[in-house]
Amino acid sequence: MYRIVITLGLCIPLFAQQQSPPEKTARLEGQIANEKTGEPIRRAKVTLRPANTPGSGGYVGVPGSEAGVYVANSDSEGKFQIDSIDPGAFRLTAERQGFLSGSYGARGRSMFGAILQLSANQEIKGLSIKLTPQAVLTGRVLDEEGEPFARATVQALSRRYFRGKFTMLPVSSAVTSDTGEFRLADLRPGRYILSVLPLDRSAMMGDAPARNTSGRPEEQYITTYYPSALEEKDARQVDVEAGHQVPGLDVTLRKTAVYRVRGNLTGFSGMPRTVRLMAMPADGHMIGPMSNSPSILKDDWSFEISGLKPGAYTITAIPMQKAGSGGQTRVEVGRENVENVVIANTPPASIAVTVRLEGGIEKWEQSSGKKWAMTSLRVNLWSTEAIMSAASGGTVKEDGTLTINSSLGGKARAIVSPLPQGIYLKSILAGDQELIDSGIDFANSPPSRLEFVLAAGTGEASGVVRDAKEQPSVGAVVTLIPRSASPERLDLNRTTTTNQTGNFTLPNLPPGDYDLIAWEEVEPGAHLDPEYVKPHDSYKKRIEIKPNGQTQVQLAAVPAGAAKIP
Repeated sequence: MYRIVITLGLCIPLFAQQQSPPEKTARLEGQIANEKTGEPIRRAKVTLRPANTPGSGGYVGVPGSEAGVYVANSDSEGKFQIDSIDPGAFRLTAERQGFLSGSYGARGRSMFGAILQLSANQEIKGLSIKLTPQAVLTGRVLDEEGEPFARATVQALSRRYFRGKFTMLPVSSAVTSDTGEFRLADLRPGRYILSVLPLDRSAMMGDAPARNTSGRPEEQYITTYYPSALEEKDARQVDVEAGHQVPGLDVTLRKTAVYRVRGNLTGFSGMPRTVRLMAMPADGHMIGPMSNSPSILKDDWSFEISGLKPGAYTITAIPMQKAGSGGQTRVEVGRENVENVVIANTPPASIAVTVRLEGGIEKWEQSSGKKWAMTSLRVNLWSTEAIMSAASGGTVKEDGTLTINSSLGGKARAIVSPLPQGIYLKSILAGDQELIDSGIDFANSPPSRLEFVLAAGTGEASGVVRDAKEQPSVGAVVTLIPRSASPERLDLNRTTTTNQTGNFTLPNLPPGDYDLIAWEEVEPGAHLDPEYVKPHDSYKKRIEIKPNGQTQVQLAAVPAGAAKIP
């Protein structure tokens, strides 16, 4: 009996040592369904990822989450579950072939859904994501005699906001087959126009433009809009509904008189002749294929670009093996060829950059209890106007310096990243001239030195958004707009969405005056357009962000459907 007691006494602590404490994780359950029919969707891929993942288009979540990405698949009833989730802020998305990707809490064209704020041991059931069936457009591209036209690029264009301006942008593209057929998929319900760019095979192969010996103006197939228009304004619009396939969208290409631009490149000698020549509409956007104009560069650095209809163009020459160099000029093409155009190479400007923190890093480290190295920072410049050299920059050295060689041209903006929590970019100085709001002018004598001044003491705005019934608005889009800074200060324009309880947080805000406005549904990027926001000024709340301050605010959301697309 004595031995038994001793044995049990030894077993009890050993058993206790083998027990691990319960995991402090969260759990989700939900269902994926067809938005149009309500039927469950099986084999949908469900992804839960941190809300503060970089590259989310300016949408921010709650900082500090180190949780990973979780994936599950829906079963035959469309149900899914995700277990053992580390606490944090997340976004929940789902995708399935034949449907548009969807997010929990997303509304209409807002696309970004609600943030799921998960705490230890929390269990959330009944989550629902409804996926919209994709719309599809099909048709053929034909020449003027009704024969199929192969290898033409077909695009579906839709009106979207781009850098605060409402413009036509391509949202889907395809290349015609040998029978001239095309299929444009993954389209949301809405209104589209179709454009067809009949790529010149000689341009694709790098051949010289064919010589015109007829004595008459050249004619060539150019970008044509459905059903057979040469101008975007004359295109016939196509309305599509969710899940619909619209067949028979045949586009008949048209020829028109085209002209050539000839000239010389200067300042390029000594470089390899791998120079890319582009003729782009001066008032056009830069997304997607834009030109089927063949070009040739001769040994004497003379060039020729053919296939241009009348209009204004920006002619750009970019050396492919020497980043930062290049040149461009604007030309007007009328009813004759343009001669003697000169494109001068613009050597990259060398800019000595200094980055410093007010008060010094040591003082910040002592007060914050954190370590930070200047070598973790990168300074990037990008052009807001020029076509060539979209961005340039470099990594900061330990002493806070770096040299940037850039030929951006026009007006440029700058950003320093990634900044630690609590640090913001306060000033960009060229001598005693402040450039943070006006931007950096590369067109006229770009500065040889720039000083980037960082400061400690960001603030935070948080609160709750309610709908017209005074209920928390889940997945509402909250936009922060600076009151006095330039609209081009994209670093001050912030966007987030409310979580499952209608609450939101906008962290790490530079001190200043802002307007907050919440939307049940909003076109992405629309808040950067003052004309879009103006009719809803009554929903704005003015706030002041103070250094290290926290601002609480209650917002009423602009109702879905109230914000009209121009």
